[in-house]
Amino acid sequence: MPKVLEPSKELRFARTMQAVIFAVLAAVLLAMGVTLLLITYTVHNSQWGLAELPFPLWFLALPWLPIGLCVWMSIHCMRHPFLIFSPIGIEIFPLWRPIKNFNLVEWGRVADVEVNDHTLTLHYNKEQTGGVVLALAPLSKKSRILLKQAVMGVMDQRNKTL
Repeated sequence: MPKVLEPSKELRFARTMQAVIFAVLAAVLLAMGVTLLLITYTVHNSQWGLAELPFPLWFLALPWLPIGLCVWMSIHCMRHPFLIFSPIGIEIFPLWRPIKNFNLVEWGRVADVEVNDHTLTLHYNKEQTGGVVLALAPLSKKSRILLKQAVMGVMDQRNKTL
């Protein structure tokens, strides 16, 4: 990944909400896996236990693969940004292959911006007939507030200079 020349002039917004969801899902699956292991241990190693398991033996392996996948996805979401605001423009990173498939929207192309609780819309013209619409679901609520302030600050600066 290329080095940032002036990191003090950029704002990074990570996929914090998605990372939290995957981490919580991994924790729930881990609790299920440990519970199944403890039930199996109790059934096989105690004199007052059941004669056989109350579930098929393949249930033991069921939560462990998704745990690894959820942990990997949580780390992936924390490591790679969703949006980067820089003096050049807004860099938009997709979930899959973010370094290879990112999209840069230069500030010169943005004529108007709309921000609400769920979407960020970058309009390419004043008639609002073309542009980019971004869902803000990957961001936490605090990040959405900061994003809105950053976008409005940039647009206020642009309107003052024009």
